[in-house]
Amino acid sequence: MKDSPADGYTLMYTISSTLLGNRLLLKSLAYDPDKDFTIVAMTPSGHLPLVVHSATNAKTIEEFVAYARGNKVTAGSYGIGSFAHIAIAELNRQFGLDISIVHYRGEAPMWQDLAAGVIQAAVGSYQAALPVLDTGIGRPIAVPTPVRMKKLPETRTFAEQGVTGNVFQLISFTALVAPAAIPADRIDMLAKLMVEGGKTERVQKLLDAFGVDQPAMDRASSIALYEKEGPVWLESIKTLGLEPQ
Repeated sequence: MKDSPADGYTLMYTISSTLLGNRLLLKSLAYDPDKDFTIVAMTPSGHLPLVVHSATNAKTIEEFVAYARGNKVTAGSYGIGSFAHIAIAELNRQFGLDISIVHYRGEAPMWQDLAAGVIQAAVGSYQAALPVLDTGIGRPIAVPTPVRMKKLPETRTFAEQGVTGNVFQLISFTALVAPAAIPADRIDMLAKLMVEGGKTERVQKLLDAFGVDQPAMDRASSIALYEKEGPVWLESIKTLGLEPQ
């Protein structure tokens, strides 16, 4: 995409790892996220709740920490270097726990294992977690970001439960980007279209189904979010001590 004509007709809609995590997770990156692309608009991709198996009897972070101190606990992550990986590692660090982290190729097998009791906790998206949430086998005990999730209004944030740190304030996002040389007027037009599209009933219903509380942000807000959270994401991944593949 980086070598495509910068005319506004070839765009890429991608996840945060493309712009951030891949810098540290891949030995050879075929693109420079900052030089080859320009941000058009970002959409917060929804809260990623920490869900525990009902057998733990935990309803709060405090209760889960107490359970983890007295029992062998394994938690699921939907990918190496993902928010799930970072969050569980940070819980281990803050509370002196030894939760084992299992990395899955996507969320479906992770939630299946939680339902089966193979793992006792997992972090992931609301929509993918619905099978365990609806049955009550999985119980959401905390959500990241500063505010509660509309779909899980009774579930307190990490901060509300005294679990501090920049990691638990991160907003996962998807991003619409264009080739770096795209003219400014094209960027502005596309950014405005993204914002307007997010106001439509069809998109609002789609976002609601996936537990996404906020539609596409305007370009200035998108860039501000990227510049604020980018360094936190990168530093958090560094602390995992991963070897680039």
